[in-house]
Amino acid sequence: MKKIISYTRCSTTKAEADTTRAQRDEIARWADFNGYEVIAHYTDLCTGREMECREGLLQALAQAEQTGASIAATDLSRISRNVHHISGMLNNQTHFILTRTGRELSREMLLILAVLVESESNAISARVKAGIHNAFIADPTLRERWGQSPGRDAAAD
Repeated sequence: MKKIISYTRCSTTKAEADTTRAQRDEIARWADFNGYEVIAHYTDLCTGREMECREGLLQALAQAEQTGASIAATDLSRISRNVHHISGMLNNQTHFILTRTGRELSREMLLILAVLVESESNAISARVKAGIHNAFIADPTLRERWGQSPGRDAAAD
């Protein structure tokens, strides 16, 4: 039986927004249906743009190198949203399976998808920044209150 390492990521630590359980279940169903054995599971709760906080991914990569297993994620944005990081992982000869595509992808296809994932991330970031900017224009007092929780004494800072 072919072996995979399951990897999930959510960009927030807020429990109500954490989708890693659903991702893990999706990978497990895919593995069962396609004749793969999940030999380990790793999770990160942090941004997909940086590697510094990605202890789970680093452990998955190390185990994949040791065992020859592929790393499975639901889609490439869960592994990384950075072309440079993805290309670096491909240099390690690690194989990735994106369960929503249904198969292991070639290095070339992963690099093409990496460009699209990074572009999507940049577009999302630009929309969020524009929304914040527009909120500040609509309510000039909002900038002063930004980041302050109710009841917090601004003078205590």
